[in-house]
Amino acid sequence: MVRVSDKVQFSAIKTRRIYVEIVEQIRRSIAEGRLRPGDRLPPERELATQFGVGRPAVREALSALEMMGIIAIQPGQGAYVRHLAVDDPVKSMETSLQESASPLDLLEARRLLESQIVELAAARATQYDVERLNRMVQEMLEALNSTGEFSMDRDREFHIAIGEATQNPVLAEVSRFLTGLMGQDLWRAMTEKNLRQPGRGERYVKEHSRIARAIQDRDGYVARNEMFRHLSGVIEDLYSDASNQDQ
Repeated sequence: MVRVSDKVQFSAIKTRRIYVEIVEQIRRSIAEGRLRPGDRLPPERELATQFGVGRPAVREALSALEMMGIIAIQPGQGAYVRHLAVDDPVKSMETSLQESASPLDLLEARRLLESQIVELAAARATQYDVERLNRMVQEMLEALNSTGEFSMDRDREFHIAIGEATQNPVLAEVSRFLTGLMGQDLWRAMTEKNLRQPGRGERYVKEHSRIARAIQDRDGYVARNEMFRHLSGVIEDLYSDASNQDQ
């Protein structure tokens, strides 16, 4: 008997391109394990009610998810989360890059691409996106004040949220992919050492705050420069620490 997931509850949509946000919420539910391979999604009518949208937007989102290979739609039976193939090309590329690319390679790529992505996000971000980014910055600050540590979880979510704020599902996926590449052991070790340096966490929170403010102000030029400056600083921090240790 097919399991219809009862662990997932979706939120009403507050974005200009409705189907994109539906796609992102379903993808997040899968990534977080609330929807598992083989699960059947709620019926179209129920999804429309949960998302607070019309059924045509739900159908458009489900079609996009099917084209992405994330779900399978069986006429008369519903939509099911697919079992990802072992040889999934995106996953294979992610694994390959994690093994072959250095943290510097990844950061240089992020600096180049995310500087452009954030510029578009500043032009297209909805009020929901702006509030979400500001909330993440606030959570970074609260974590820093309560634990003395910079929250890498909020940091990852912040950069992914900027990709999603472009309202372009391809760029949203690029942001998730780039952030996911930072899971290699060497990167984690370098980051932990970097964040132990006095003042680093405080500076990073301020830099994220300036990026969020530029997006809120619809200033793509400032947003791009702030992102470029932030990631350039991270590169300098990581490799100056490594250089000092070698001396």
